[in-house]
Amino acid sequence: MESDETLYRQVRNGDMKSFDLLYSRYERALFGYIYRYLGNRQESDEVFHEAFMQVLECREVTFEEGSFRGWIYRPEN
Repeated sequence: MESDETLYRQVRNGDMKSFDLLYSRYERALFGYIYRYLGNRQESDEVFHEAFMQVLECREVTFEEGSFRGWIYRPEN
């Protein structure tokens, strides 16, 4: 299994399959994390999707091994 950081590097190069893999990898856990704080399914869904839009838009960001997870969970991300 490829690391999150490897998948992100592939996304930066335009690989949407890698984006889909990252999205699937984080969908349940990250959405649950957001929902615990917001308590509203619609708002949580919006925040979750905004976080993954950042994955597509912040292509200049680079990550050390193991740091993508911390970045995607950051509220200001």
